[in-house]
Amino acid sequence: MGYKDLGNDWQHSLVLATGSADGSIHVFDLSKGQGDEIQTLLGHRDRVYSADFHPTEPKLVSSSADKTVLIWEPNRKRNSRKGF
Repeated sequence: MGYKDLGNDWQHSLVLATGSADGSIHVFDLSKGQGDEIQTLLGHRDRVYSADFHPTEPKLVSSSADKTVLIWEPNRKRNSRKGF
């Protein structure tokens, strides 16, 4: 599953992604000062240690205690999974 497409203005958006102990990633839009959650990403099977956006591409990368790194892209049917 890809994350929500923020449109052509993604580079000017203020978005925060947080990892959770239940394996989910929560994405918040801070652009309007509200901090509204815009999406929950599911794909890890254990706690998420980190979630970080690519500096120049609309991609999110997350790592988990399930020994995987997931690459999330907007509007993709599946995320890329790498096991370590």
